[in-house]
Amino acid sequence: MSLPRNALWTLAFFIVLRIAVRFRGLGFTARDASEISPAELTRIDICWSVALGLSLTDTMSGAVFHLRCLLLSLRVGERGRIARALSLQVPQLATEGHASRPRALAALASAEHAAREVPGSYATAWAGVCRGTAHCLIGEFRPALVACDAALAKLRGECAGAHWEGSVAIQFAVQSLFYLGDLKELARRASSHLREALDRGDLYAAVILRSGHGSTSWLIADDPATCRSQLDAAMHEWSKAGFHLEHYYELYARTNIDLYRGAGRDALARAVDRWPALTRSLLMRVQFVRFTMWGCRARATIVAARSESGPNRKALLAAAARDLQRIARERVPW
Repeated sequence: MSLPRNALWTLAFFIVLRIAVRFRGLGFTARDASEISPAELTRIDICWSVALGLSLTDTMSGAVFHLRCLLLSLRVGERGRIARALSLQVPQLATEGHASRPRALAALASAEHAAREVPGSYATAWAGVCRGTAHCLIGEFRPALVACDAALAKLRGECAGAHWEGSVAIQFAVQSLFYLGDLKELARRASSHLREALDRGDLYAAVILRSGHGSTSWLIADDPATCRSQLDAAMHEWSKAGFHLEHYYELYARTNIDLYRGAGRDALARAVDRWPALTRSLLMRVQFVRFTMWGCRARATIVAARSESGPNRKALLAAAARDLQRIARERVPW
């Protein structure tokens, strides 16, 4: 499928900046912030703010701003800005999947070393969030859960105002609990964290806890009606423009609701309808997203096949088998 021009430009910028980082390396000459012009620091901080905001919404655009932020930070040499940018590089690498594990862990070692050189707790707490996120993206769910829990405790105890970073730790802890099969703990945490998010008016946290893997807490309680109403409420507050990571979480959640009800045809029709937008969003370059979406479409196709017979049933089962083959070809242990 051809990509829209804006997506092609984003992908091109990403490739150029990735090459620039690889050739430049991560070396730098340390300088105090007082030695650097305020304009340069502001430029870095703007790139950082945009990268952070987009990294779990429009992942490719977030990666472009992050790489720009990393290059600028290394050039000026201010340790705090370098540490936070190096940490975000770890989950960015992990989006490529299990094959990126050696590079992601090497980047993690550099990021955690840099974080320890920075006064205060934020740098090490943020490095912990990125460690947990990366482990989850490459399918190492127990280490992911341990890292996310430790980072969340540090953020809440020592880093005032770091709510977004805490929400990321919660998101990947809940996702890890799902794949570890600890559904009782998933439901307990999702409910507790959702109340906190709604109380403080945290739109991002409220959306991710009512969609994606967090939404399964209501299916665990045998309550698909509430699951749907909570998801509807969450997405009513989210942008309808484009196809963001949150729309992927919505598609995943709605597929699960339909399949819980046995409505395979509805689930499959929605997947077919949303697939072009999903592809154009470039989210399918993230291995975890590819696995999840191929799995969703395969499950929907199999359930839809139950109500068919003859050639239609055979064609649907063959389509599901193709998605399963796509997953198998990636050769990922988990």
